[in-house]
Amino acid sequence: FALAALAILILGIVAVVTTLKPPPFLNRRRQKLKVTKIESLSHDVIKLTLTLPRANQKLGLPVGKHVKVFGPNKKGKEDRQWNGRPDPEEGRTEIERKYTPVTCVKTAGYFELVLKVYRPGTVTMPDGKEMEWTDGGKMSQYLCHLKPNSTVEVSG
Repeated sequence: FALAALAILILGIVAVVTTLKPPPFLNRRRQKLKVTKIESLSHDVIKLTLTLPRANQKLGLPVGKHVKVFGPNKKGKEDRQWNGRPDPEEGRTEIERKYTPVTCVKTAGYFELVLKVYRPGTVTMPDGKEMEWTDGGKMSQYLCHLKPNSTVEVSG
């Protein structure tokens, strides 16, 4: 009887400890996350808030590293072209882009991504050069059109 009671006590302690500190979210596999907030920071910059499965869970990504975000591949306005150039992702059903979270590594329960949305038209690049884009950015347009409670697949 004493041995069984000791085993139950040990299992209880292990259960409490693992509940208090869940493992980091990222495990190199693709996982779905809920988009809880989309905030416009300027006419071409948005901030996405993605919620982790547990409120006390951390992302588990070192500073300066990135997560991969997956989305559907779109066809350009011109056949086999994207923004007037050959589309390197032609024929793929999905695309991936890498983003570095802007949230502190100690933040639990969610993380945020800030990204520039490249829409069709004349676009001013970070170096100040202007480019004419017939299609815009594939992933940025996909992400900016998401609604709260939609899901996104990520890995890292």
